[in-house]
This record gives sequence, C-alpha cells and structure tokens, in this order.
Amino acid sequence: MRRFLLLSSKIVAALAALAVIAVAACVLIGVTVDLSFLKPGVEASARAALGREVKIEGPVVFEFSSWPAIQVSDVSVANLPGFSNKVFFRAGRARLQIALLPLLKREIQIGEITARDVALHMESDARGRPNWRLGGQKTGKPPLVAPPEKDKTVRPASEPAPAGRQGPIGFRGLNRLSLKNIALTYHDAALGKTLRFQLNEMTGRAAPGQPISLEVRGRLQKYDYDLTLCGDTVEDLLARDKPWAFTLTGDVAGKKIGARGDMMARASRPKINMAFGVRNVDVGAILAALGIVEGMQASVGDAGFKVSINGSSLKQILQQSTMLFSVRDARWRVDIPNTRARIDITGLSGAIRVEKEKAVFMDLRGRIGQTPVELRVTGAPLVRYITAPNDIPLKIHALLAGTQLDFSSRVRLPISGRNLEMALKVSGKRMDDLNDLLRLDLPPIGPILLDTHLKITRKGYDLSTLRTTVGRSRLAGSMALDTSRPKPHLEVKLVSERIQIDDFTSLKKKGPRKKPSVAQAFPSQQKTEKGAVRQPTPDNRRNLLSPEVLRQMDADINVEARQVLSGKDELGSGLLKMSLKDGRLAIEPLRMDVPGGAVRVDGDYLPTATDVTVNVKAAIEKFDLGILFRRLKPGTDMGGVFSLDTALHATAPELQRMMESAGGHFNFMLVPKNFSAGIIDLWAVNLLAAVMKKASEKDKSSINCLVVRLSMQDGLMQEKAVYMDTTRMSISGQAEINFKTRRIDLLLVPKAKAPQFFSLAVPIKLQGTFDDFGVGIGITRLASTVISFITSPIHVPVRRIFARKVPADGRDACMAAWTDRDGKKKKNRKPGKTPE
Repeated sequence: MRRFLLLSSKIVAALAALAVIAVAACVLIGVTVDLSFLKPGVEASARAALGREVKIEGPVVFEFSSWPAIQVSDVSVANLPGFSNKVFFRAGRARLQIALLPLLKREIQIGEITARDVALHMESDARGRPNWRLGGQKTGKPPLVAPPEKDKTVRPASEPAPAGRQGPIGFRGLNRLSLKNIALTYHDAALGKTLRFQLNEMTGRAAPGQPISLEVRGRLQKYDYDLTLCGDTVEDLLARDKPWAFTLTGDVAGKKIGARGDMMARASRPKINMAFGVRNVDVGAILAALGIVEGMQASVGDAGFKVSINGSSLKQILQQSTMLFSVRDARWRVDIPNTRARIDITGLSGAIRVEKEKAVFMDLRGRIGQTPVELRVTGAPLVRYITAPNDIPLKIHALLAGTQLDFSSRVRLPISGRNLEMALKVSGKRMDDLNDLLRLDLPPIGPILLDTHLKITRKGYDLSTLRTTVGRSRLAGSMALDTSRPKPHLEVKLVSERIQIDDFTSLKKKGPRKKPSVAQAFPSQQKTEKGAVRQPTPDNRRNLLSPEVLRQMDADINVEARQVLSGKDELGSGLLKMSLKDGRLAIEPLRMDVPGGAVRVDGDYLPTATDVTVNVKAAIEKFDLGILFRRLKPGTDMGGVFSLDTALHATAPELQRMMESAGGHFNFMLVPKNFSAGIIDLWAVNLLAAVMKKASEKDKSSINCLVVRLSMQDGLMQEKAVYMDTTRMSISGQAEINFKTRRIDLLLVPKAKAPQFFSLAVPIKLQGTFDDFGVGIGITRLASTVISFITSPIHVPVRRIFARKVPADGRDACMAAWTDRDGKKKKNRKPGKTPE
C-alpha cells in the first residue's frame, strides 16, 4: 500500500510537471485553441460582467501566452431595455489580451484591445439616463453572479483592499487600443435627435502610471480630421474627486487646432472645460455641416474658444453648457438672395456667447469697404436649435453709416436665402449718409424711417405692408421686386395722407456750399485758362441717372398724395406715375391739383453710353405764387398767379450739355399781387413824377403782369414775346440766349402809358457771356430818348389830347402778349444781332 501511494504521488507529480511544462510550452510557443464549444460559458461570463446580453456568432479562439488573449468574431452586446436600438455594440472581429498576474491581485491590466468593423449605438433616454454605463444595470433577468457588497469607503482604484476583505476589481491600464472602421450613432430621446459619425481609425494607450494618448482619424461630412488627445494617467481619469487634464492637437479640414482642458469623467454629471485657438476657420462650412445655415460664406482669421460642457446627455449639455467664442479679423460674405449681388463684411472682431438657458448672442464689429459696421445677432437658447428647429427666433441689429437696420423673424433650420419672412425697420438721419456705402449720389433728405414686413421667396422680394416716414411726411403701401424675370422688375405703390414739401427740400448737402455762379446755373463744359476741357473729379459714386444704374432693373412707381403742404400752405393733392424700362426713365405724369389751377409734367430720360436724350412737357395753370413768396419771406402779403407752358427735347453727349442742342418752347406768365413796381418805375417813368410819388408816398405803382414767350431750336432761344406791364408803364423786350456760344443778349424798352413831361424812359441792354455779362444803355435809342426828354414840354400836351387812354390794370395787353392775339410774326434774326 505504501509503495502504491508512493507510485501514485510520483505519477501525479509527473503529470503536474508535464502539465506545467505543457502550459509553459504553450505560453512560450503561443499555442491557440479553438474554444467555440465554450461560447455559452463565455457569453454568460461576459453577460455577468457587462450586465447585458452578449452574443457571439463566430468562433472563439484562446491564445496561450504571458498575456493570454481571447478573440471572437461577430460579437454583439445588447442594449438596455427601453432604448430604441436593440444592439449597443457590434464588431466583426474583436481581440482582448489580459495580464495573468495582476488578476491574482484582483486588478485588470489589458494588454490589447483590437476591433474592426465596429458599430456603436449610444443613447440617452427621455430622463437623460445613458446606455453606455456598463455593469450593474438590470437586464431583465436575475444576475448570474451576486453583486459584491457596496463599499461605502471611497478609495483610489489603485489602492488595495484592506486585509481580510475582497474589494472590487480595479482597472490598471491598457497598453494598446486599435479600432478600425467605426460607425458611431448617438440618439437623445429627450430631444428626438440622432447624430451619426464615421471614424476611420482610433488608436491609443493608457499604460499604468503613463499619460493617456489617443489618436482619431476620420471624415465628418466632406471634411477630414486627424486629432491627438494626450492626458494624465488612467488613475487620474478614474478618480472621482480629481479633474483629468488633457491637451488636444491636430488638423481639421486642413486647419491646425490646439486645445487644453480638463474633465471629471466619473462624476455624477460629467463636466469638461476646454479652451483652444484656431486660425482660418470656415464658419460657413461648419454651420452647413450642422444643418444650421445653407450657403453661408464666412471665415475667421483668429478664433479663441472657451467651452464648459456639463451633462450626461446631449440635452443636458445644450442646457447647462457655457461657451465663449472670441473672433478676430473674421470675414463674412453675404449673398443677396435671388441676385448676383453680395456684401463683404471684413475685419470682424468680437464675441459669440452661449450661456446656460440664454439666447445665443453675437456682438461683432467690422467694416463694409471703408464703412464701419456693428452687428448684434440674438438667436435662441442652444437647446432650441435641436428641439424646435422649425421655429427659431432671430433678431439682427446693424448700425452702419448713421443708419440703423433691425431684422426680426422666426426661421426654420437650415436657414437659407429663400422662403424667409421678417419684420424690417430702417432708420437714419439722412439718406446721403449711405453714399459711400452704396456708391451712389443720393439726395440729402431725412430723417427717414422705413417699417415693413419683408418676405423673400424664389420669385423675389415682397414688402406687402410698407410704411415710410420722411420727416413729417408719411407714406404707406407696398413694394415688390420680381427677380425671376430676365431683368429684375420693381413695383411700388404708395399713398400718403399728407406730404410736407419742406421734408424733401430743407436739408442741404454736407459741407460748406458756395453761392452758385451764372455758369453753374447754366452748366456745360467748363474750360481752363488754356481752353482745355476740365474733366470731372474722379469719384466711385454712381449717379442715380447714369446708364449703369438705370439699366439694372425695370420699375413701375405710383405715388399718390392726398394732401401736399408747403410749410403751412396747402398745395392740394398730387399723383406721380413713373416707369423705368430698358434704361428709359419716364414720368407719365406728375400731376398736382393746386389752389386755383393745376400742374402737369410729362417727360422721359434715356441715357446711353454715348449720349443722353431728354423730353419734357410741363403745364402750370394759375399757380398761387403766394406759397413761394411766403417760403422766401414768411409773413409777406405778396402773391399772384403763375402760368407755364413749356416743351423741350434734346440729345446731347451728356446731361450738362443738354441745352446746347435743345429745341422747343418756354412760355410763362406772372400776374403778381401786392407786388410793388419799386425801382422799375424809378428807372422807366417820369423822374419828376417818381420823385413826387416817393415824397408823398401816394399813387403807388404795382406790376400787373410779366409775360415771357421763348422759342428754342438747336440750342438758340429767342423771344416770341417779352412783356411787362405796371400801373403806369409797359416794357417790351427782345431776347436771345445761345447755349452753344454761352451768350446772353437782352434788350428792354420801357413806355409810359400816358405822355409824361421830362420822361427818361431809357432802354436797357444786357449783353455778354454766361460767365461775364454787363448792363448798359442802347446808344441809338438813348439819343432819341434825350431829344424826347428835351422837347417834352412841346409834344406831351399834344399827345395827351389825342392819345388813347391805356388801362392801368393792363389786363388786355397781358393776355394779348400771352396768347399772341395781335397776330404779328417775328422776323428771324441772325444769332447775336439783337436790335439797338
């Protein structure tokens, strides 16, 4: 028996030694064993460790070594109950290598985790609970292994359990991580939002006591990225009361980035603080990739970001996180919807703030060309961009060139340049403040307020409720710009209960202005002393009447004024119909019903690259001149009636030279009221009588009428009638104005209505150029006037006996001069030959 026991012990020892030698050989050689028959046990062990179902469809291979490894194929890990996707993790092939000796100390040190063709579905439910916390969750089945007793004492993961107690298994580190072809999906049930990412490769290591490093390479939308994450040790990462510091460097879409931050990974609510800088960021591409804005072209020269991310779900992150973006030298190119026009805002600097549960706010300053611009954009709280993408409030406040623009709307993501509706308010002190910005020469009127509802569609722009205020004048109506036609078409319809003329004439151009000379009153080519044509000062502003501006669009504009005021005077009502077609600007008509009469103006203006054509017809019937006199001299009782009939047509190389080739006629008649003849009588009537009148201040003479009828052909204007009638005398004249030679020739001959003793009715002659003319006395007529003055005691009594009495009011004479009832036809004169 003793021998048998000894033999048995030798056999067992030999077998044990043989087993040890076999295991050692397997470890040294690296023998692999197919353990597919053990899959149920492996699945059960994994289910116990992870707390959820594990399924292995492919083979299970065990590799003997100092770092034993298990490799499985087609493995999947089930999701928790209540989540949308049934599978949490799936891998085409996965390999896990674990050190043996640390297991004896209840520590896990992983040598290698490799996987390929990985699909990871991360979720958070409606209450914000995530599905990526492994172990301890309920699977719906009784646990296969009783959970260890909870240790209320908090210890670092590396600290061993006290003697006599078995503490929980600790994680020591990971020597190598390699994941390839990873499809990552995140779904937030509280937001109803799903995000999908594709990672080409993720590699890293977290060796015990060594810094953690992780490299990620992939493609987001059409943008490549290559990032490296380096941080403190794995012990710091797993600590509950110590932040884990890290740095992030790499390349995103060809742009270098660098960041520093820290995070509390094992806190009840994870928190990440990060700050980084980047250069030349394509902001438009980022916003397009996130589905916020379409077609936006924006870049940032230098940007600094500070982010504090707080929460365990996307909803919590969006609600609780704080972000501050500082930008410098940014550029924003704004494409005007439905047009080829664009606005470049450069040199933008400022900040973008995202604070907890507050609206996203942008405060930026830049310039458009040389014009400074301030932009303040207010959106919605960050979470609204996910929960309510179809109803995002948006307010834009812009200040530029003394003009304020306010946009207010509720938009739908992604924001595009079409199908937008917004409230728009524009206010400014003067319209010409925008000259440099728009490169236009605008009129100096203001203050201006525009309040409208703007709708942008594929067809164009619709301002259906347009309200405009210029000073005290208010207009309301609609405006529509149709950009779907070959050439944009503008249609404007405005009605005003009251228009105050002072609002459009009271302002003057900026800067000091000199009193215009006669040459400026009749503009044409201005010559230097040597006779060369002086070219206009170069300016990048475009004239509103230039071919470049007028050919940009067609237009139909109707403006109705139910009451037109000039100061306190009521002019009546007015109507303006204006059209623009193929560069031709036409007024058809401008009509105004004034007290006692009417005003009507028709005309067209067509500029081309070589010349400009102008046609104007104007008719004014019995216009009350008191309105004009009271504007010039408030409180005056001067008044009268004014009538005008004119027609001019011309084609010239430029508008300033229009009169050089103009033809037509120019007729006007003035019937003044309470308008003293004054110096006219002193000049033309009996000097003795004038002195007596002045001394006694009786028998005052007043002007009855002034009639001027001129015909014009090829730049030469000649009189048909020049006639003035006062109570005591009449004046007839001859006139010639040559716009080509820029000369004026005017002769005025006075005649007393009754023969006067010692009458010195001297004819006056005005002659010269537009720049230099003088008043003189006709020599030939002066001689006869002197003889009449000397012999007046002889011929005056005889003339008074036989002369026909001329009415003092001059009514018939004035109408005869206006209507040419005498039937006399004027003989043609050669230019410059005004009779003496």
